[in-house]
Amino acid sequence: MVSKRLLLRFITVVIIVALFLIMLDVSVPYLRRVAEDQKITGSWGNQLKWSEKFEQSDKIIRSLQHQIQDLESALETKKSQLIKIEEQKEEISTEESNPLYMDGDKVLHFLHEQISKARVLKGQRLRNEYSVNEFRMFDRTFVYKMDLGLKQRPQDVISSRYDWNSEFPGVINFGVESLNSGGRRLEVTPTYRFTEKDFVHGLSRTEAGMGVHYELVYKPISSANLPKDIKLFYVTVFRPLAPPKAIQTRSSPTSETVHFIVPLQNRIDTFQMFMKYFDDTIQVDHNVHLTVVYFGKVGLYSLNQDMEEFRNKTGFTQFSVVSVLNEEFSRGKALQKGVNSLTVKNPLLFFCDIDIAFSPEFLTQCRSHSQAGVSVFYPVVFSLYNPNVVFDKDKVPELRDRQVIKNNYGFWRDFGFGMTCQYKSDFVEIGGFDLNIRGWGTEDSLLYRKFSQSNLQVIRTPVNTLFHHWHPKECDASWAKEQYESCLKSRARTEGSMKDLGLLYFKMKESLEKKDS
Repeated sequence: MVSKRLLLRFITVVIIVALFLIMLDVSVPYLRRVAEDQKITGSWGNQLKWSEKFEQSDKIIRSLQHQIQDLESALETKKSQLIKIEEQKEEISTEESNPLYMDGDKVLHFLHEQISKARVLKGQRLRNEYSVNEFRMFDRTFVYKMDLGLKQRPQDVISSRYDWNSEFPGVINFGVESLNSGGRRLEVTPTYRFTEKDFVHGLSRTEAGMGVHYELVYKPISSANLPKDIKLFYVTVFRPLAPPKAIQTRSSPTSETVHFIVPLQNRIDTFQMFMKYFDDTIQVDHNVHLTVVYFGKVGLYSLNQDMEEFRNKTGFTQFSVVSVLNEEFSRGKALQKGVNSLTVKNPLLFFCDIDIAFSPEFLTQCRSHSQAGVSVFYPVVFSLYNPNVVFDKDKVPELRDRQVIKNNYGFWRDFGFGMTCQYKSDFVEIGGFDLNIRGWGTEDSLLYRKFSQSNLQVIRTPVNTLFHHWHPKECDASWAKEQYESCLKSRARTEGSMKDLGLLYFKMKESLEKKDS
């Protein structure tokens, strides 16, 4: 393209010079005739002046002739270069299996191909659940990750690493620019401008050989004049080993109801602790519904009393109790019955256990990363260790004070898949739970496997809003082998960190040796 433009310029210059020479050829004879007349009738001084003008004209003509020769030479050179370029293009187009793109921008098409391969906006059928590429969560201060790294920190400060310090703030600002440059900001107010203060949280994961995938969540707070019904705004970004490219922006209402479904048998005291967290949540965000599926008759009356007291105390009425009187307990059956009891159209589900502590911010995470027909959300909870192993028995902090993301307090429960957000339509589409499983365990991992092998995108990431409380765990040897072994492994990992268990072992060994001596 550049060579063609130069060629046009040279041709234009040549035409202009040619016109100038024609004018000179016409005017010079005329000037000579005038000069001859001046020689006859004019004075000697006028004759000298005309002689000087003729000499100057001759010099200009000779100079222009030289310039024309130079231009012709340069024009021939450019012609030969242009011919070579065209020949090279023909060779490339015949050698490559794909034809040359019409716009000639092979880099841009390569980036689009990388985005397509990464499957940013759609799921991918995987071989099994081990193939799911997990995200990590970040906010403006911290990164929450399952890969602890050399520092063995489940939570790390963004500013502690120079690459994070440029990566995460940069992509947050890019998301702000994407929302402001499009029409999404007009959904807030006609004059609203997003800022980095509106950023809630983000997810990121690396697609090997292709780039980095980000999911960014924003909630407008940068203005005092906001509408009553505020939306959440999302920006999907892919950095294809090149500058980031906004793939999609979308929004959803913050008022969408999250339907908690909780299985329960006995353990009324633990359920009362669960309801304290639930109470804290509805004080901030009341767009929730609670379904408790209770197995057995023992404790059912106490449960109904507790729920009635909760209604009278808080005024909250969006709950129901599904009682199963004459069946053996099964977590999968309980959750399936809870889903079937809901009559609203395609509700957003959250499968939850009573030994989970949650904060109101989790509801935003649940709404943000669950899309009907597109994605399901599998948060990784932070599981607290046995407090009697971590702390001295007379110095055990209160339960809420232990809900801190620290390596010696707990770990990311990466083997647990029981907490999940998904739409009912997607749950039904993949066939729900395996109802042949007895007791606790395995039903959640099998459901996770189904989703990972579907066309839905599985969003798996550690979150800073869910904590699993330690509790004694009983494993029944009569269970299926896989289920029983899974229970034992879970029990072993939840007692304490390797360091604390090692110290406990050596203390017990030392104590036994003293007794023997």
